[in-house]
Amino acid sequence: MAPHFLRGDVSPDGELNLTDAIRILTCGFVGGVDIPCLDAADVNDDGAINVTDAIVHLSFQFVGGIKPAAPYPGCGPDPAVDDDFPCQSYPLCE
Repeated sequence: MAPHFLRGDVSPDGELNLTDAIRILTCGFVGGVDIPCLDAADVNDDGAINVTDAIVHLSFQFVGGIKPAAPYPGCGPDPAVDDDFPCQSYPLCE
């Protein structure tokens, strides 16, 4: 069974907030950030984790942009099973 998670909740604390976008950017540009469910960081579910994910995240939070891809707004499996992002741990959805 595929692990369940909440897209965009990178922290994971059950909320989509500024911390999540910062973690995505830090992971991409600085490194050294532990993201237990990389699938959660692929906010637009395009198969890549990059600055676009942070932009989509921030746009949704602050200016009413498009919402994160499924699974959102509730926990669920990744509908795009062809990516290589592991989701090792996401206790909020267990």
